[in-house]
Amino acid sequence: MHTVAVLAVLSVVIVACHGQSTTYASAGSSSVAPQTSSQAPATAAPTTAAPTTAAPTTAAPTTAAPTTAASTQAATTVYTTSGGASQTTTTAAATTTKAATTTGASSIGPQSSTSAPGGSYYGRRR
Repeated sequence: MHTVAVLAVLSVVIVACHGQSTTYASAGSSSVAPQTSSQAPATAAPTTAAPTTAAPTTAAPTTAAPTTAASTQAATTVYTTSGGASQTTTTAAATTTKAATTTGASSIGPQSSTSAPGGSYYGRRR
């Protein structure tokens, strides 16, 4: 009788393992009511997309043209004669304006620094 009870309990456990619920029974007695445990469905962990960062943009540097102020000069000349009388001559003011002119590149080019066991070299990249 004991063997029949053990086989009955084992068959209940084997059959219950195939479903969503598991039945537990005591192997020593056939009078214990079966206990069930339901398994909750697994939920996937939330995924977070990696943030995207736009590449920084660099505006080209602008260089304002240099300005030169106009120069104005008035010339006054005083002549003294041998008799002691003086004569003053004034020349009208002349205004000279020079336009700023830039020639050549605005950059001195890339610079590099190279260290060597015997010293260092600093200058234009070759």
